[in-house]
Amino acid sequence: MDKMGKTVIFPFTLENSSFCQAYLDQDDACVLASLSGTGTIDQSIGKALNRLDGTGRIVDIHSIDLREVDKIILLESKNSELYEHIDELLVKWNAYQIEVISFSDKCREFMPMAVLQCRDFHVTDSYHYVFIDKPIIFVGGIKETSEIAWLSYQIKKRFEKRKLKSIVISRYGYSIDQECYPYPDEFVSDRISAEYKVLLLNQYLQFLIRKHEPDVILIEVIGGPLRFDYHVFNYFGVYYYITSQAVSADLFLCTLPIGEYDDAYFMKLNDYIRHKFDLTIDAACLMNIKFEDSLSVTIENDDEYYYVSDSILQRYLEKNRQVRVVPFGACTDESYLDAVFAAILKKLEGAEDE
Repeated sequence: MDKMGKTVIFPFTLENSSFCQAYLDQDDACVLASLSGTGTIDQSIGKALNRLDGTGRIVDIHSIDLREVDKIILLESKNSELYEHIDELLVKWNAYQIEVISFSDKCREFMPMAVLQCRDFHVTDSYHYVFIDKPIIFVGGIKETSEIAWLSYQIKKRFEKRKLKSIVISRYGYSIDQECYPYPDEFVSDRISAEYKVLLLNQYLQFLIRKHEPDVILIEVIGGPLRFDYHVFNYFGVYYYITSQAVSADLFLCTLPIGEYDDAYFMKLNDYIRHKFDLTIDAACLMNIKFEDSLSVTIENDDEYYYVSDSILQRYLEKNRQVRVVPFGACTDESYLDAVFAAILKKLEGAEDE
């Protein structure tokens, strides 16, 4: 029997759901897989994320007919139990001559060249710092979640429709078109100084610009601009500071968890990040995410959250309709994302005229 050319993505988790959604956007025949017992089997991505979208049902990786598979994309996850039988699976996939593209450290020998060539990057001159003469967009949030990757993908997709080449610097470096690159390994190490990290990121961006000649760069900033609360520290905004020292951003798109916000909140927040990072919020995007009680959260596992229903998200959008100082809407609202992108183009065009 000839293969039918299916692509399988494994494992589907909430943390890499944005990549899965983005891949489905380009290949609606791909198969999303996980393990039985994870609570996601036989669900759609929409159901797993508590949304109305019903695309892309999730299946058990062991139930897939490998004769119908051409390619398997292996993703990283914090849940090590998902890789308990990975060696056994790799032997099976190899027997069926299936191409494996791995973004997981569990199988680094399969790491695609687009990632390897950036992981091979090294600082050549510790004093070589230059102004990055390209439009830069920071994509981040009051708390770091996978929705940041979804937002940067949506903006990148809109740049592509206008024939503008964009690349993304991502915490995870997942890529469906090899234009999304991870931070250098050393950047998230606690063994090197903040000063070195500034130079490292500055030179890394120079390297990517020379190699790929993008029209615009989107940077998914690690952590948050300030401590989330007394239990979740967000690196105390350190990575926002380092990133803003490495490169000057033209815009900042900020994701927010479910909550009630008003103009006073954004004015205070903007005052803080303006003085600390020379940034202002150009768009606020509400996620359908609610965080668990922080008392149960540890420093090592500070991403305890769940997805609320679309109806609850809409109720919070209605409660926040009084916000005027910053464009405010939902990350999943296409019309709002179109408006955000129009505002981005207007600001970038204004910057070029100066």
